[in-house]
Parts: sequence; C-alpha cells; structure tokens
Amino acid sequence: MGWITSFMDYQVYVISKNNEPLMPTKRFGNVRRMLKEKRAKVVQTKPFTIKLLFETTNYTEDLVLGIDTGRTNISITVSNESTGEAIYSSELKTRNKEVPKLMEERKGFRAQRRRNGRLAKVSTIRQHTKMLKI
Repeated sequence: MGWITSFMDYQVYVISKNNEPLMPTKRFGNVRRMLKEKRAKVVQTKPFTIKLLFETTNYTEDLVLGIDTGRTNISITVSNESTGEAIYSSELKTRNKEVPKLMEERKGFRAQRRRNGRLAKVSTIRQHTKMLKI
C-alpha cells in the first residue's frame, strides 16, 4: 500500500528557543495556555510541533530506536529507555509481493500491442493489394 500508519497516542512535540528538540508532552492544557499567552508558537501541524519563545532548561531523556525490517511490513518504534513507554511508533506496508505480478501483467500487455500492430499492418497490405490467384 505504501501508506504510513501511526499507532502512537497524540503528543505535542516541543522545540526550545535555540531550535533544540525537547521531550514531547501530553499536557495539552499547558500547551494551549502557552500558545494563548504567546509564550510558544506553532511550527508544524502534522505532527503538531511548537517552539518555545522563552528560555528553559534543555530537559531530554535517553531514547531507543527500534527498526524491524520485514519483507512487506517495516515497523519503527522510539521508546523511553528508563520507562519503556513508546514515544513514537509507525508501520510501513510495502508492495514487494504485488509489484512483480503487475510488471508481468504489463509485459503481457506490451507484447499484445506489438502483436496487434503487426497483424494490422498485414491486413492493410492485403486490403490495398489486389492480386489475382490463378
């Protein structure tokens, strides 16, 4: 399918005043108040990311990235090292199995077009050539 599906809870990603990434938050009320008081601004809507407009301590935690590469499904998960909580998780479904079938079908269509083109040339030659058989 080629679509990325996400299984994570809604989170707000945070960037510091110095453009350094901070830990994402689930405190939506706090984020809403900061936006209303002009202490933060929206940088991006998908995923929802805000940039703080005031100085803060750069609080970050150690995260672990896990990638599971399969033939048709590729999963990516980022989790907190200390608590094991999933910060981000997504899955990508590839078309590895159906693409060769589609290519084979395309090959058949091309061959059929070439065959039909040659038959059409032969039939037009027969129509325009009036030869008598004795």
